Amino acid sequence: MRKNDKLIVILGVVILVISSIGIYFWVPAKTGVNAVEMEDIMKISGVLSSVPDSVTVSDCNPFYALIATPVAVNYDSLGEQSVIPL
Repeated sequence: MRKNDKLIVILGVVILVISSIGIYFWVPAKTGVNAVEMEDIMKISGVLSSVPDSVTVSDCNPFYALIATPVAVNYDSLGEQSVIPL
């Protein structure tokens, strides 16, 4: 080994030791996360901007109709179900 190689290895080890000490003593900042209240969940609602007459599904894959079924079934404010034909 040449003299410069030893110097580079020693410098690399010193950098690794200093960075590992910094990582050991570093404490991340606390992030404040509020718990979700049940009232907040009950207030969530959605409104369809326009209700289509039907939902068009491609017939190249039979699973497309299964994927589109939740889009085709929706509920109004009274809880009555309305189904849009596929």
